[in-house]
Amino acid sequence: MALSSGSQQGTTISRFLNKLKYAFTDVASDITTATTSDIVVMLDASDNHTPKYADSANVFELMGITASAAEINARSAAASRLVNVTDAATYAVLAADSGKIHVMPDFTSSCTLTLPTAAAGLEYTFIGKAVAADAQNWIIKSASATNFFLGGVSFADTDAGAGADEIHAGIWPNGSTNDFLTVVTPGAGTYIYVICDGTNWIVNGQVSSATVPAFSDT
Repeated sequence: MALSSGSQQGTTISRFLNKLKYAFTDVASDITTATTSDIVVMLDASDNHTPKYADSANVFELMGITASAAEINARSAAASRLVNVTDAATYAVLAADSGKIHVMPDFTSSCTLTLPTAAAGLEYTFIGKAVAADAQNWIIKSASATNFFLGGVSFADTDAGAGADEIHAGIWPNGSTNDFLTVVTPGAGTYIYVICDGTNWIVNGQVSSATVPAFSDT
């Protein structure tokens, strides 16, 4: 409720306006475009609803949002949801890139990708953009041997019956020490997804290759 121009202040049925002692419509205009340096008026419930102001950080607190504006923006912007892995022998996967799809190049040498320090909720998807089977391997490892792999991946053999590995119920880690996953010369449709439960990395996905992927120890 707002007071009309010239109305007696402090006598409305609005607790908010009575606290402020004046009508916003009499003295305030639309800000149009807000910035992070602007403030908003609020009533402090812990202080008898005394009028106070809040900055942008306080607004996040008021809404119960624990993520930063940068984190929210990063998840919202389409371009920022993609990470292009560099063509190198090693690659450090960043905690800040959690939730993003990591696109693997057609590597010129096998690449070892080291996951960040284990923390609950960290998750990554790895896919390839090569237009033929990669001649190199993807080696995904935990940053620490104590944060080993759980879960497993499926395997589709591509060598047309040339080996004894045509059908697999699944490729599994041992659930106690395996902190390496080697994907040998991945082909079309290969993807690996990992998520951390706070201690272990849970892996899922499928591998298309002539060679069975393998879990191993450091």
